[in-house]
Amino acid sequence: MKSINTLIFLFLLLNFQKCTFGNSNLEDGGVYGPVNNTVYSDTRQTDKQIILNPSMLYSNCGCFGSSPFSTLVDEQNLQVARSEFLLPGDQRYNKAQFIFDLQGQYQLSGISFFELAGGWRGKDSIFIYTGNPSKWRPKGYITTKRNRDQWDNLTLNDSSRYVMIEFNIKVKDIAEVVLFGTKIVDCKIPINQINAERKLPTMDKLMGATGGLWENEKLVIGSVSALREFHTWNWNDAGYDQNNHNNPLAGYKPYPDNFYNFSPDFGLRHTDEDYKRLTSAGIELNPCLQTSALYFVNGDNENNKPVFAGQNPNNPASYKAHADYLFQYAARYGSQIVDKSLLKLDKNKFGPNNELQPIVSGLNVVKSIENWNEPDKWWHPAASYFSPFQFAAMCSADYDGHEGTLGKNVGVKNADPNMKFVMGGLAALNIEFIKGMKLWSDYNRTKTQKFPADVLNFHHYCNSNEGKGQPILGISPEQDGLKNKLKEVVAYRNAHLPNLEIWLTEFGYDTNEGSTQAAPAIGNTSSFETQGRWLLRSFLEIAAAGIDRAFLYNFEDYGFETNAQYMTSGMVKGAPGNEKKISWYYMACLKNVLKGYSFMKELPSGQANVNVYCFKSNNSNKLIYAVWCNTSDNKEIFNFNLNVKGNKSATIYTPSASDNLFNTELILKENNGFTINKISELPIFIQVD
Repeated sequence: MKSINTLIFLFLLLNFQKCTFGNSNLEDGGVYGPVNNTVYSDTRQTDKQIILNPSMLYSNCGCFGSSPFSTLVDEQNLQVARSEFLLPGDQRYNKAQFIFDLQGQYQLSGISFFELAGGWRGKDSIFIYTGNPSKWRPKGYITTKRNRDQWDNLTLNDSSRYVMIEFNIKVKDIAEVVLFGTKIVDCKIPINQINAERKLPTMDKLMGATGGLWENEKLVIGSVSALREFHTWNWNDAGYDQNNHNNPLAGYKPYPDNFYNFSPDFGLRHTDEDYKRLTSAGIELNPCLQTSALYFVNGDNENNKPVFAGQNPNNPASYKAHADYLFQYAARYGSQIVDKSLLKLDKNKFGPNNELQPIVSGLNVVKSIENWNEPDKWWHPAASYFSPFQFAAMCSADYDGHEGTLGKNVGVKNADPNMKFVMGGLAALNIEFIKGMKLWSDYNRTKTQKFPADVLNFHHYCNSNEGKGQPILGISPEQDGLKNKLKEVVAYRNAHLPNLEIWLTEFGYDTNEGSTQAAPAIGNTSSFETQGRWLLRSFLEIAAAGIDRAFLYNFEDYGFETNAQYMTSGMVKGAPGNEKKISWYYMACLKNVLKGYSFMKELPSGQANVNVYCFKSNNSNKLIYAVWCNTSDNKEIFNFNLNVKGNKSATIYTPSASDNLFNTELILKENNGFTINKISELPIFIQVD
């Protein structure tokens, strides 16, 4: 063993102790001795090598902008590795952690990293752990030299199924990780078999939109069935100073001495009445409880994690205040009457009208709660970004008070077991994030063996950036491959979390062509027309992928003549006119024509640029075929043959940007099916018996 300079050791120790990224459970306090036992060599051993592959790899870091994680293990048989793994060059994430599931218990003997020369990058350290996500054991660290291409080797002497490596975010150019050891016990990896006949929602039930609490509920119910409401925590807890909205009210006591105002709330909204009005009209409410209470923020970013200074963001108990809020919200608006002794409601008169809020529970107007918005905000500082383990910890607290260990008045399920718990929507279709959450849950929720959510939740915007870097321009769902991307998520769910639903709670397009998420004008087709067509086609692709619920973003515009992203993504223009866009009429047409119809199958059209999807009625023998050109150049095809079975006639429904919603045409069956005069990039619907 080789000793290191005392100053270097103190630096490493301080740097390590500051890290709370994923190490909530470390033996020995997570402190390594003052020894760096890295051995450097030009070649590595091959005896007793454990061959790693990408399926064994879990990420506990979003690391947006890094190279694919698979590059860590793609040259397992080479002595000189050249496929680099590159971490982002910034400090947003603090640390990057990757866990290898060896899928068996191994007696480990060593680990090696191949580093590439690059002295200008400076030296850095990589920490190694064994154990599992409920208890990690620090086993040492290696220090990169950057002086030449070489193997950095560390001796391990431990028995473990999992090995975790932790990079400082500035570590770059590690080309390969190799492990050595002997298998002791084989671990079978269970794969669930989901019923192939899983019931899919009807199109009208699938369709939702994000938006505020609209006073014109007829506009909402006319085009979608559900409304996802962004609901800010400080509306109900701590409020805000009307003269300084970034700070809580003077003298207000934070959790656990806080109280809640719901109706009126601190923003003077009468939420009880709004919720009752909308649900009475037939609109399902799906509130997204976003941001931290202001007493957590102290004038900083309200998207920061809701943990007090000094608390470990990997520990479910650190999120007890947030879980307390979700309990109180679910108690008031859920389906269960909750003992009044558990309610923390303000009993004083409040607001300009000096009102008393009703002391009630079980109003039965909300069926689901989403517990955050985009926890994987890679563009935010580390204080606002959740690692998969951290978000799993908060979900565990929010879901059921971390299996009841945090108290009976904490968590959604302790207030209303019937309320659907929707995990905060990820900003990308990131299965790796879900894998990390599940791994944490498998080892930290051992009492119930339950993933802490009823719904997996994602956002995705079809854009020409192909998921890399900043958005450039909106593209059609077919060009983006939306259906197949969603099918990958569905396939993971079916294999590993078959009892959970999948929601897509944000997708959409702007109508101002200066936006980087614009639906562009195509020839003589306006941006408004393109938005309507692509939203309609998006819902058809989402249904075909097997998604349970989808919410377009947004119901209304937030601006008018603005190039800002997502400000003109509504189906209606903003207040005060609330003028319907073409997309509103097309969504209303889709909802009405396919009401009671679920996706059944995709049919071969005989032409690569034509899609034919079949939807089956839940109440009759009728079928409806959606037919359209999946292109983006104003393509039209004449005398298209739809070769399907059916009675002697069929009805064509063509969407119309008018109060009629669609035009109808009766066509007769011929020997080889039905001949449709024209199909275009606007889907039409053919109903047959």
